[in-house]
Amino acid sequence: MIPAPLPSPVIEPAANPALRYLNSLTRLSSRRTMASYLNNVAAFLGYADLGHCPWAALRKAHIDALLHHMTEQGSLRINHHPQARQVQGRGLSPRTINSYLAALKQVAQAAWQVGLMPVEDYQQIRHIRRIPGSRQPRPLLEKDAFGQLLVQCQQDRGVAGIRDSALLTLLISTGLRRSELVSLNLQQIDRHSGGFRVLGKGNRERWVYLSQQAQAALNRWIDEVRGAQPGPLFVRIRVGDDTTDQRLSAEGVRHILEKRCQQAGQPKRSPHELRAAFASWLLRQGESLASIQLALGHSDIRTTELYLRRLQQDDARDLAARITF
Repeated sequence: MIPAPLPSPVIEPAANPALRYLNSLTRLSSRRTMASYLNNVAAFLGYADLGHCPWAALRKAHIDALLHHMTEQGSLRINHHPQARQVQGRGLSPRTINSYLAALKQVAQAAWQVGLMPVEDYQQIRHIRRIPGSRQPRPLLEKDAFGQLLVQCQQDRGVAGIRDSALLTLLISTGLRRSELVSLNLQQIDRHSGGFRVLGKGNRERWVYLSQQAQAALNRWIDEVRGAQPGPLFVRIRVGDDTTDQRLSAEGVRHILEKRCQQAGQPKRSPHELRAAFASWLLRQGESLASIQLALGHSDIRTTELYLRRLQQDDARDLAARITF
């Protein structure tokens, strides 16, 4: 059940704990994700958005109701029509719910630090336990399925087909995050060696090298469409093959992948699933976890080990298929 709205008017931006928390995040992508989460929570509590929600009045009971709703019902993306607030569907994964909880704990901490929340209420929120458990991820993207995506790009006679082929091939052969991909500029790429430096999470820089297939696809995009002028490596293309000089957004990368999946008759995939496929393909080829950790830019090898879960699921399926009577 949705609790009663919090009893407070709109808070000035300078005193808004949610905005203080968001401004403390160094990565733009993290700020966008957490802002989306907090906007969903604000709607759940009866407010238009995170700017109108009186976060200092947040209490443990509100968060308990929120966690229960996410566990039982699922998404917090509530239809704004007043008669359509009930959300249907399976509960969210423990990982997603715990991300919401972590964000709310940080907002509560920001409220307490500036004297907007009593320490007793902050401590109650701070000690709310994480939701236990995990969900099995979807099966891995296999090489033949990825090949079908490239076929869709190749059958596209417009310039978007050339761009998308280069973009997807680069993603699958390097394991780049989409935020890292869209931040690339042409002048970063050594077209002779296929190497470039990328700045990842935690302000950590690493060297990345392209496969021969990725180099060939990228060279075609540059030589036949984009041109050699400095600027964003991947740019937006308008209707009518109008190639712009505007940097492709992270959301644009997601849209491209979903479009090619739909054309290939496959379930929608996220760019992160290409990153997971890159890691898992390397594991199957016998590469060490330490090498894959370096390639992915992970600071903690335990993060790299998470990619094993999908591989273990696929191996279990293959083992069952070999059992005969």
